Formats: sequence, structure tokens, C-alpha cells
Amino acid sequence: SATIIKYTSSITIDTLAPSFTSAATAEVEANTEASTTIYTAATDDNAVTYTLKAGEQQDKFTISNTGELKYKQAQTQAGIHTVTIIATDIAGNTAEKTVSVSV
Repeated sequence: SATIIKYTSSITIDTLAPSFTSAATAEVEANTEASTTIYTAATDDNAVTYTLKAGEQQDKFTISNTGELKYKQAQTQAGIHTVTIIATDIAGNTAEKTVSVSV
């Protein structure tokens, strides 16, 4: 006699991009040390990694996988620097947020 085995499982398909919950601006004093976090990106999804979009003034900044934005070196002159942060969730969905940092 044949044995029939049935399995039931569910699949969740994630097609929703993370949504940024952090502000679009930040302020920092001139000559703030480069190791200082000047902005922290936040989304509605905990399993997100962050990168910087190429172009604009991206070369002035670094960002950690957890969203901590820092200058590569201390900024000595007043000005506004703009960078676009990309959030990527575990399913590969992405969202972008442009942030302006005033020195």
C-alpha cells in the first residue's frame, strides 16, 4: 500500500520597501570630529542595511550598516552637504532618502 504524506506551508512574499522614519535634515558644528555620528537613518523595518548613493556629495560621508552617517573628515567651513541614503531590506527591496547636513 502507498503512503501519502501531505505538507502544508505558507510563504510570505515581501514586496514592500522600507520606509524612512528619520528626518531629512541634520546640523553639525564646524570642526566636529570625523568620528562623530552626525545623523542616524531609521526605517520602519529592523532588518535593513544602509549604503550611500553614488554622486552628489557622497564622497564626504561614510555610513554604517546600521545607519550611522559620519563625515570622512572634519568640515571647517559652513555649508550644506547633501547625500542620498539607500535602505535595503532582507528581501532586497530598497528605499532612498536625501539628507541635507548643515555645517
